[in-house]
Amino acid sequence: MRALAVLVSYVFHPLWTPLLVLGLLWSVDPWLRMQPAVMTYVASVMLINAVAPAVSLYVLHRRGVLCLPDFIANAGGVICASVEYHGGTQAGAIQTIEEKIRANTEAVLAVVERENRTPRDAAVSMAAERVRSAMAMRRWSSF
Repeated sequence: MRALAVLVSYVFHPLWTPLLVLGLLWSVDPWLRMQPAVMTYVASVMLINAVAPAVSLYVLHRRGVLCLPDFIANAGGVICASVEYHGGTQAGAIQTIEEKIRANTEAVLAVVERENRTPRDAAVSMAAERVRSAMAMRRWSSF
């Protein structure tokens, strides 16, 4: 079941979403139906944009280049908003941002080193586990 979920999330989703959008454009715009060269170009760009980031991250990982996912490295804004929402100060927010991003980065890098996975794969697994844990606490365990 896990293999199917990985296949859908990493292969079908990035490929089928652009094709679905392209199909919708084709069905509602008569001008595009008359322009096969434009449709070929749009399809190519959409598919390249969907697949290239995953392929690029994999190639960079194999070459030894560290690329942390944006939801790990750029989480400061969300953390700051949470601290401020709960009545924290600017200094408290900066300290919390530093602590959480450092801890998450170290956790991702530990998984990368231990399991020989890409940073993105390790981070997505960590995030999914945290979501499942939070859902279990709130009795949303049907997923």
